[in-house]
Amino acid sequence: MIDKKTVFIIGAGGSYPYGFPLGIELRWFAYSYAETMIKNLGAELGNDFSNDTLKLAKQFSRQFRISGDQSIDWFLKKFPRYTDIGKFLILHYILQAENASKFLEDMDEKKKSQDWYWYLYNEMSKYPKGKINPSLFLNNKVTFITFNYDRSLEYFLYTCFSNGHDFEKFKITAKELFNNISFHHVYGKVARLDWEKDINYSNQAYLPYKGYRQSFNLLNSLKNNIQLIDEREANKNMKLSKEIKNAERIFFLGFSYADENLEMLDIPNVLNKDQWIYGTAFGMTENEIRKIKRKFLDKVESKKLHFEDIDCLGLLRKFL
Repeated sequence: MIDKKTVFIIGAGGSYPYGFPLGIELRWFAYSYAETMIKNLGAELGNDFSNDTLKLAKQFSRQFRISGDQSIDWFLKKFPRYTDIGKFLILHYILQAENASKFLEDMDEKKKSQDWYWYLYNEMSKYPKGKINPSLFLNNKVTFITFNYDRSLEYFLYTCFSNGHDFEKFKITAKELFNNISFHHVYGKVARLDWEKDINYSNQAYLPYKGYRQSFNLLNSLKNNIQLIDEREANKNMKLSKEIKNAERIFFLGFSYADENLEMLDIPNVLNKDQWIYGTAFGMTENEIRKIKRKFLDKVESKKLHFEDIDCLGLLRKFL
């Protein structure tokens, strides 16, 4: 079990082994699919989805492709007239990825060797010898903070948890217990899962994991669930900053260490010299890793900072 207060901060690379896109892949999809998506939605509604909207989608595709911007969020900040098209594209791509996502034995061999979800679940399920009460799962001192819109992590952990314990024997439900595990989506998520009660998502319609079928009404109802750069307010994340401040250990998994994302959590200001920081820096050069480390040195001792060129599973196996 995880008995030290631990915060996991997760970026796009964290979901990648399960079939989710990195920023560069989302960029390609967005400019390649925008026109087709609008035509499909128009066919569904029995019209051309207005010539103006189709024209706007074509303009978006052409301009985003040659803009040089890696991030669709950053591009939409500069050109808010494309916001609805951009949000529809993001939602469609993430929800399609959820439909196609694979876990456990269904993963291909290369991705299976990066399966940190399963490793984490097994660490959280190591109860004292001979104990099988599912309530013990709550003794894990963990908080999950993700910058991803997808719901793969909580879906996977809940699926394993609800199928790996005899709840009838202990007269309690998986939902009652699992809702006490803290998951926070900094920029929102595509939809609420049916078993969630988190007040932050209570006004959202739920959509079952792997239950997506493209439709205008669905995408339109979900578009406000996700927040783009101009819609994000740093002050609403003070609760998350407090969680980070009180942690003994912080793990950055599949994270890019972009300044704007760190600032959303008031990092490094909330850090302290007693904390241990671990982070993936997969594929980064030594110089790039040094630059990341400098962002933390004013608050955390150098010997307690570990940013390594390994994937999420490798980092957890080494330090968790």
